[in-house]
Amino acid sequence: MFYIIEQGARIQTPIEKLLRPEIVPQVQASTAVAKIDQHHAVNASKPSFHKAYQQDSQQKSQHAQPAIFAHQIMTSPAICLKHNKTIDQAWSIFEKNRFHHLPIINDAEQICGIVSDRDLLRYAVNNHHDSQLGRQLINRIMYKTVLTAAAETEIRAIAEIMTQRSLGALPIVDQKQQVQGVVTRSDLLRTLVNQANLELWV
Repeated sequence: MFYIIEQGARIQTPIEKLLRPEIVPQVQASTAVAKIDQHHAVNASKPSFHKAYQQDSQQKSQHAQPAIFAHQIMTSPAICLKHNKTIDQAWSIFEKNRFHHLPIINDAEQICGIVSDRDLLRYAVNNHHDSQLGRQLINRIMYKTVLTAAAETEIRAIAEIMTQRSLGALPIVDQKQQVQGVVTRSDLLRTLVNQANLELWV
């Protein structure tokens, strides 16, 4: 299950509401339907047709893989930053680690925002690299609406959401909104590479 966290509120959100609606192509007028004579009807119901269908279904069931969940691939424990820390402190964390997204937490250790290294760079450029920027609080530039997921969320659903919404990382939180880990694009790709059967993603 996914959750949208904004200003302390935790809104449980089904995946259907997070995905972009698909555009249904315009229905074309069908051509005239010819009458099927008895000979064709008998041939269509021959066992060979049903046998082929059954074989296809059996092959799919044999190749099906058990679901993989967020808690199995997430980076944990996640490094977080308090909301009252500075931009300089956030940048220091990015420089010391090999990740690009940093969950921001409040005094109750609950997630209240997220920031990326690109956000910091963009903010610096837009403010002409002002030397005083680093002293400003991180909550000034963090994204305060955060899309998160539960640890039991299937990674197929996570991959779909991250792809459609162009997310580089997705925080994984518990019932108290505390960060348990982070799933990144790298985590998903690593899992895909390590899985021999690509039907995991079907």
